[in-house]
Order: sequence, then structure tokens, then C-alpha cells
Amino acid sequence: MRANLLIISLSMVLGVAVGMNVQPALQDKNHNIEFDPGFKSKPAEAWYKRGYSSSIAGKPQAAFENYGHALQIEPNKFAFLGRGNARTELADRRGAIQDYNQALKLDPQYASAYNNRGLAKEDLGNMYGALIDYDQAIHADDKFAIAYCNRGNVRSDLGDKLGAISDYDRAVQIEPTFAGAYYARGYTRSELGQCREAIADYSRTIATDPEYAWAYYKRGDVKLLLGETNSAIIDLNEAIKLKPEFVPAYSRRGDARENMRDWRGAAEDYSMVIRLEPNNESYYSERGFAYLQAGDYEKALVDANHAITPQSGDTRAYMVRGFAQYHLGNKLAAIDDFGKSLSNSNGGFSAGVYLARGIMRSKCGDDKGAMADYNRALELDPKLASAYRVRAFSRKAHGNVMGSVSDFWQAALLEPGSVLENLVCIVGAWLPNCK
Repeated sequence: MRANLLIISLSMVLGVAVGMNVQPALQDKNHNIEFDPGFKSKPAEAWYKRGYSSSIAGKPQAAFENYGHALQIEPNKFAFLGRGNARTELADRRGAIQDYNQALKLDPQYASAYNNRGLAKEDLGNMYGALIDYDQAIHADDKFAIAYCNRGNVRSDLGDKLGAISDYDRAVQIEPTFAGAYYARGYTRSELGQCREAIADYSRTIATDPEYAWAYYKRGDVKLLLGETNSAIIDLNEAIKLKPEFVPAYSRRGDARENMRDWRGAAEDYSMVIRLEPNNESYYSERGFAYLQAGDYEKALVDANHAITPQSGDTRAYMVRGFAQYHLGNKLAAIDDFGKSLSNSNGGFSAGVYLARGIMRSKCGDDKGAMADYNRALELDPKLASAYRVRAFSRKAHGNVMGSVSDFWQAALLEPGSVLENLVCIVGAWLPNCK
């Protein structure tokens, strides 16, 4: 997530360009009309002040109405900009563009109107139109750091990552404490695989704005990609502290805890994601996998059942349910689920699933199917020592002594820590009691 930046208030220009005091807090409408002298001497200015106050109070509908009153009395570019901003907040992008157009008719060099119109166009999917407006904003004011940042965002989305970084560089050159520009540059660098540079930018973001939760999250995300799991968890903890309902941070911390084999901790994080987004079926699958690894097979089964819907096509959930059934002794159900998982698998867990299905088939007396699964598992992962061991026992049981010895030997080579055990089994391939 990048932050596009709207000039939602006019505090930088009101005092100088309009000469009005915008500090009084927003008051009751009738009270202002009755007692504020400005409504008698300068009614447009008074409505304008209230529009600004409504805007900074987070009341876009009131701001829209108040700016509208000001414009009925005396049209000016600041009121058009303010009403356009209010319309943007109300998701009326086309109406906002109309107001920005009016502001630009009154002042063709109004940089903030170009910038904000660019944002509205961007929200409507008109990326090239937005790019032109950001160009115009920068042409009107070559020190407009926010416009450089917004243009960088569009360039990045259009695939011009290096051009985007150039814009972010210019933004932070103009405004060295511009946290959003450092963050956006870090985001783009992470997309380019420049992980260390991205981390440095996220760190600059945090140094400038210590409460920038997204910067902690993204820095943790990149650290996790680099294998720096402990440091990543520290950043994700801070992101969650700053933003207690931060779903992506809980999800990524769950991933990090899985890397640490902290399965119950991962399950707790995925549980929080489910609480915050109960309709996101994929996290039931994630939590089910964590429960599976923690040995909570009943809970894993419940989550997998929840994740599997006619619409989801979640092959991972079938895999989780298959292994839960496997450990709970439901052989035929496990075989069925493993088959469904493998039918649409992208290969991530396929070797292990083939091995598990082979074991279940063997227990059900389907030795031919079991051997086919062991062979397929080893085709997908020739270093899967456990598959060689299981196939070795199967070959031994069917009198294939040399094949059994060969498989035990491969398992010994792949698992140096169990060489003695596998050597005993090699000898035992000629004996009846090696199991």
C-alpha cells in the first residue's frame, strides 16, 4: 500500500491568500449564523471558514455544503478546491473533477488543483490523465513535493519504477522530512528486489514518523523475505501495537512464526485475522495448517472443512484436511482429500502429499497404488529421504531385496544423522525382523 497525498486542507494558503482566521473550532450552524459578524460583513468568507473547519473535523458532507454556500455568494478557486476535496472524500470523483476544473479556470497555474484532480483521475483508473495533471502541478510549482510523490506512484504503477524513484528522490530533496515519499520509494525498491535499499527507506520513514505503522509492516515483510525472522517479528509487533486491527501485520507475523515453527503462535495470529475478516476463507486454511503442525488434528479438520467451499478451490485446505484425516485414522477420507489436493496443486506440497497418500493406500491394501505414489513423490523431490525409507520397506515386503537396499542407502546418504539406522535396515533387508 502506498499513500497518495491529497491537499485536503488549505491552511497553507488561507492566511496569506485569503487573509482569514481559520482557527476557531466548528460551532453549531445556527449559532454561527446568528452571532458570527462575518456572516453579515463577509458571508462568503464565513461560509468558507466553516467549510474548512468541517474539513479538518472530518465532516466531508458538512464541508461540501458549506463550501457550496460560499460559492453561491462568491466563486473563488479556494472554495472550488475545498468542495472538490470534500467530494473526493465522499467518493464523488467525477464531481470533484468538475470543481477542480472550475478552480483551474479561475487560476490556470493552481498547482494544488492539478494535483488533486490527478488523484481523482487516478481513483477512476485514468492513470495517464493523472500523470498529465501531476506534470502540470509540478510545472506550476517545481517545489511541490507531494506532486512529485504522487507522480512517482503513477509511474510505478505504469511500470516505470526507475522514473518513480527519481520522483521520490526529488520529493525528499525538497522536503527531507517527507515520510510518505521515503515509504513510497521503499515500496518501489522492494518491488525491484532492492531489499536492503527498501529497508533503509522504511527506516527513514520511521525516523521521520515513528507512528507510521505501514512502514514497520513493510520493513518486517522485507526482512522476512531475507530470512531475518526475529527482526521481522519485532517490526510486525510494532506495527500491530500502533494499529491493533492491522490484518496484514497479523497475517505476516503468523507466517514468521511458522518459519520459527511456533505453530500455536501462528494459529493465534491467524485467529486474529479471522476475527477481523471472518469471510476470508483462506485464513482458515492457514490456521488449519498451523493446527496440523501443532498436532491439533481435530481443530485442523474443523478449519479445513470451513475453508473448503464450492467456490474456493483451495487445494491447500484439501491437503490440510487430508493430513488431519490421515492422523485421525480416516484412511479412505484421507486418500480422497489427497487426490483432490493433487488434482489442482501448484506443486508446493505435492511430494509430501503423494507420500502420505501412498502410505494410506498401503494401509488399505492398495500396494500398487502406493508404490506409484512413492515413485511420484521421488520424481518431484529426489531428496525426500522419508519417501526412500517408506518405499524401501514396501519393496522389502514384496521381496525386492536389491531395490530395498538401494532405497535404504539413498535415505542414509540424505540423512547423515540416521546412517546407522539405515545401515541396520540394509542388513535387515535380508532379515525378517527389520521394520
